[in-house]
Amino acid sequence: MKHVLFVTVLSCGVAASLAVAGEKAAPPAAPETKAVKQEKPPLQDLVLTGKVIQQEKAGKDKTGAEVKKMVYLLETDAGAVVLPVEGKKGVGTVDVAAFVGKTVRVTGQGWCRDVKGTKKTILMKITTMEEIAPETANP
Repeated sequence: MKHVLFVTVLSCGVAASLAVAGEKAAPPAAPETKAVKQEKPPLQDLVLTGKVIQQEKAGKDKTGAEVKKMVYLLETDAGAVVLPVEGKKGVGTVDVAAFVGKTVRVTGQGWCRDVKGTKKTILMKITTMEEIAPETANP
């Protein structure tokens, strides 16, 4: 009797799996609350003037260990702009660390966009960085 019950249950399971395999399940609908990734606009030529500062940021790597890294910012009248720094020195890279604390003019490529009502400048590539004399007020 046990063998008959076992064979019956087994045959029902095989039949059910074949029926499910024959039907193609529709992919689940994407939730409507999922944020849509914003497309990046084409790069524009930018010329920014300001003072270079450095900050130390703490974060976590893939293994969960805490990592500290140096971030370079350009303080402008409109706000701070993050300066991109490549990990390896190569052709065409700029040594940003040499300009810390100095007033510079940065030429590069990036874009400007409105984020929550404020204008944000994102610099993706630095072409040139040159030191300029700081503006002094006339007495």
